[in-house]
Amino acid sequence: MRAGPRAEVEALPATVELQADGDDSVHVVGEISPAEDAVNPQHYKGLGRYSAVHVIRRWSAHRRSLGLEPIGFDVGNALKYIQRAGTKTGEDEVTDLKKSVWYLLSRIHELDPSEPDPAGDQ
Repeated sequence: MRAGPRAEVEALPATVELQADGDDSVHVVGEISPAEDAVNPQHYKGLGRYSAVHVIRRWSAHRRSLGLEPIGFDVGNALKYIQRAGTKTGEDEVTDLKKSVWYLLSRIHELDPSEPDPAGDQ
């Protein structure tokens, strides 16, 4: 197997804007403020030290260490909406909490098909 091209990478700020040039090189054109970060916006970083992604990954790893299944899609999304409740611009806390309940009901249906499916799938 042939190795691909190697490049030295200098330390970059945590969030940067990159631009690809026609010659396959990439360079930093500026920093992106957290308010502009479309991939990891502030409302997913939570109000405390840990983002929803961090909490979900750590909790999943802990469950695996106990021989349990990691947190799945539905419970992970419920946690995400609980953590961001009331922090996303344009959405109130009730909306996010209702979304979290929807995902929990979906997981309950997955575990017990006799329970109603919030998606309405049969």
